[in-house]
Amino acid sequence: MVLLNFFIAAPEDPPKNFTIAVDGLSLHFSWEPPSEDLLVLSYTLSCSVRREIELTAKFKPILNITLDELKPLTPYACTIFSSTSGGNGPPTDEILASTESKWQ
Repeated sequence: MVLLNFFIAAPEDPPKNFTIAVDGLSLHFSWEPPSEDLLVLSYTLSCSVRREIELTAKFKPILNITLDELKPLTPYACTIFSSTSGGNGPPTDEILASTESKWQ
């Protein structure tokens, strides 16, 4: 029996082209993988309000997600990082986005 030992490295770079679009009380996030050569197992999105973690979501390797029914007129500071079987990569720079009034 032959055992193969594969080492998969943690991502060295954050996900690319991380963007946020605002639509009322929803934030639409999109990004690209950190590298085409990595097998990303999951992404972790974190958003904070006034430096307090408001939400953290870990999900399968999709490249966009929408968060609905957020607090109106609230500024969110968000980052995302990717994970492989070798560990977590670095987060993106924070992006700031503010939800709109719920009466718009």
